[in-house]
Amino acid sequence: MIENIERMTVSAANALLKSLEEPLASRQIIATTSQPDKILDTIRSRAVVLRFLPVEDSQLLKRIETLEKTNNIDAFL
Repeated sequence: MIENIERMTVSAANALLKSLEEPLASRQIIATTSQPDKILDTIRSRAVVLRFLPVEDSQLLKRIETLEKTNNIDAFL
């Protein structure tokens, strides 16, 4: 998990790029940013972008309660 990937130094970004170019089958890298335009194009081009919108507390609570009752992760999604 890499938070605020846009803050990476050039050296760190190059190290990450090497990992992205030679990925391990069992490795998943999750990175967050609020400024995608500041991420190196070479990194962005190798990423799958998932955008998340804010969720109201009441909606989140309702989904968590459903998950607790059913113990079914599919009900949560």
